[in-house]
Amino acid sequence: MMKVTKLVIGKRLDDRYVRTIQSRFPQLTIASCVTREEQENMLVDADILFTRLLPEDPSKYPSLRWVHFMWEGIDVISEAFKRSDVLLTNSRGIHARQIAEHVFMYMLVHSRNLFEYRKNQERRYWLPWKDQPLLGTLYGKTLGIVGYGAIGREISRIAKGFGMHVIAVKRDPEGVPHPAYPESMEKGIPDPGAEKVLGPDGLDELIAKSDHIVLALPLTEETIDMFGKREFGLMKRGAFFVNIGRGGLVDEEELVRCLEKGHLSGAGLDVFREEPLPSTSPLWSMKNVILTPHSSVGGDPADEMVVELFCDNLERYLKGEPMINVVDKQRGY
Repeated sequence: MMKVTKLVIGKRLDDRYVRTIQSRFPQLTIASCVTREEQENMLVDADILFTRLLPEDPSKYPSLRWVHFMWEGIDVISEAFKRSDVLLTNSRGIHARQIAEHVFMYMLVHSRNLFEYRKNQERRYWLPWKDQPLLGTLYGKTLGIVGYGAIGREISRIAKGFGMHVIAVKRDPEGVPHPAYPESMEKGIPDPGAEKVLGPDGLDELIAKSDHIVLALPLTEETIDMFGKREFGLMKRGAFFVNIGRGGLVDEEELVRCLEKGHLSGAGLDVFREEPLPSTSPLWSMKNVILTPHSSVGGDPADEMVVELFCDNLERYLKGEPMINVVDKQRGY
């Protein structure tokens, strides 16, 4: 049994969540903070950190042994943290359902021309039958998913319900899926399985065959600027592009050019190279683009499911059992 005495929560969680943690682990002293400065002061004698602000240099905190990151993706891990012995876990997979549904919101709004109907609704205008727009369908279309972790597999599962064909690219197509949450997604429920799962060298094939492409992978040294002029040029004319991974995966200037030229029919974007997206970005005014402000999860990600995952992991940690969502600090996920 691992001995732990102090937990620091690096965010002002709702009191009911703090009480949940305290009731399950009464032996712990729990301290909460908000700013990075407060967190650093509290970490001096802490064993565990539950946070969304990774410490730059864990060697300053001799008692610190494990950090759980509240969000799904970690954009930056300092070199000092990578070199440390501190265990790092994250919350990937927790919101796979919400994010996958967000992807289909983009695709359906675009294919069913919802904005046109909404505009007429606001005008209280009944569009005559002869003027009705042609509507698309997801049925029979090919969906390419770049990044086939928990989120990508949930997107695949929903796509099958729409009668779509699914191709996916995964860093290790033969590898066992990463452990993730919630339980109903990853423990005993079969992987919905794309019709074809390719390695990174299959990206060009996926791009060329897909009517819709979704980026659902983390930002790493290997994936930065993954989609640029060449990749957009390989996409089918009229394809629809979605990014719910990270803004740095995409050359936004090239994306704008493809949208302006009509090579792409539209895009659904939740993440951007610079956030908040500058008001000067042409993406704001493009009628074929649906923007959301990095909100595919919907609200604060430090919610009940994240706390439940953390508590389950804490129990595993104390018992010396394998942990959920251990991050490869060198790869960043």
